[in-house]
Amino acid sequence: MLRRSSRLDVAGYYNLQGEPVISYRETSTYRRPKRFAHDSRKDTTKKMVRFVPEAKEASGVRGANEASRNSINRWLFYMLFVCLGIVNFTLALSMNSNSLDTVLSRTEGLEQQVRMLQNEVLRLKRINELPPWDSMPNFALESQGARLLAHLSSKTYQSAKPTFSIPIWNFSIPFWRPTADPSIVTQGGPIMVGRCWPFHGERGHLVIALSHPVNINLVTLGHISKTVSPTGNISSAPKMFAVYGMKTKEDEGTLLGTFRYDQDGESVQTFKLSDQEEGVFSHVKLKVESNWGNPDYTCVYNFRVLGII
Repeated sequence: MLRRSSRLDVAGYYNLQGEPVISYRETSTYRRPKRFAHDSRKDTTKKMVRFVPEAKEASGVRGANEASRNSINRWLFYMLFVCLGIVNFTLALSMNSNSLDTVLSRTEGLEQQVRMLQNEVLRLKRINELPPWDSMPNFALESQGARLLAHLSSKTYQSAKPTFSIPIWNFSIPFWRPTADPSIVTQGGPIMVGRCWPFHGERGHLVIALSHPVNINLVTLGHISKTVSPTGNISSAPKMFAVYGMKTKEDEGTLLGTFRYDQDGESVQTFKLSDQEEGVFSHVKLKVESNWGNPDYTCVYNFRVLGII
C-alpha cells in the first residue's frame, strides 16, 4: 500500500479511494516560508494562476495592435508616393504649347545675353588693340580733298512712297524725298538718323578717290545704333563687307580684308587691314555683301580710311 502524506491528504491531494489527484492549489512555483498561513498561500497561488493567462493575453493584444499600426503606416507611405506620382504625371500632361513657348523664349533670351557678352568682350579687346579712329587722319574725308565717285558706285535707292504731302483745300500734293547724295559717306560729321546713303538691296559698293596715296592700315564703318533707332532695330545696316585697295580708278582692286559689322556694337567700328607688300593706294572700294535683314535697301552712314602717307 502506498504511503500517504498527511499534509497532502489535508490539502485534498487524494480522492476517496486514496488515489492522488491534481490540485491547482499546489501549483505555486515557489515555497512559502512556514511562518505564512496556509490560507494566505492558497490565495496567492490562485492569484498567480489567474495573472499568467491575463498577462499573456494582454501581450498578444499589444503585439497585434503594433502590427496593425505598422501595416497602416506602410500603406500610408506607399499611398503618398502614388499621389506624388499622379500629381507629377498630371502636371506633365497639363503643360501646353504656351508653357513650351515660354521655356523656349527664356532659352533664347539667355542665348542672346551670352552673345551680347561675347560681343562686348570682343569690342573691348578691339579697343585695347586698335588706336582710336579720331586720333588719326581720315584720307576719305571730302573736306580734305577726297571724292566719292558716284558713277563707279551702286545706284542710290529711291523710295516709291512720298515723304510728306501738303494739303491744299480738299486735295493734297505729295512730295517725294529728294535723292540722297552718296557723298554723305565722305562728309564726316556726327551720325544722325536718316543722314545716310542708301542703295538697293543688300549688296552694293562705292568707290572713293582718296585725298592722298596712302598705305592703308585701318578703316571705320559707321551706322546708327539700336538705341537711337526709332524702330529699335538696324536691319538696313551692313553686315559682311570687304575693302579693296585700288591704285587707279580703273583698277580691279586688291582685297585688303573681309569684315563683319556688329549690329549690337558701337556706332562707329574700326577694322584692321592685313599687311600688304604693295600697300600704297589712291582709291578704295567698299563692297557690302549683306545687311542685317532689310530686303529693300542698305544704308551707309560713314566710311573712313586711316593710314600713313
